[in-house]
Amino acid sequence: GWTGADCNTWVGSGEVQVCDKSCDALVDCNGRGRCQNGDGEGMCVCFDGYEGEHCENDISVSEALPSCGCGTSGGDCGAICSALETCHGHGRCSGEDGSCLCFAGWTGADC
Repeated sequence: GWTGADCNTWVGSGEVQVCDKSCDALVDCNGRGRCQNGDGEGMCVCFDGYEGEHCENDISVSEALPSCGCGTSGGDCGAICSALETCHGHGRCSGEDGSCLCFAGWTGADC
């Protein structure tokens, strides 16, 4: 297998395998998000109030997405999103129009 802070030191015998650098020490979310594995690469999922590839940008409280319970969204968390708008776990359902608001690194109508 692979080891080391940069996941670049092969320790073992036999065929060398591809190193999965998902969420290793090289992915820094500036303490404003958490690293999430995706397609073999680590990426930041920013906490409310932050955005950017490494959660480096502050967004004002009025622009931040509310932290609503499961299945609800909107400014007062009163909007119910259908089970079809789960955004594959890579975004949040917008209570305003039922569309997906994708987390950093994810795109598409349903993330």
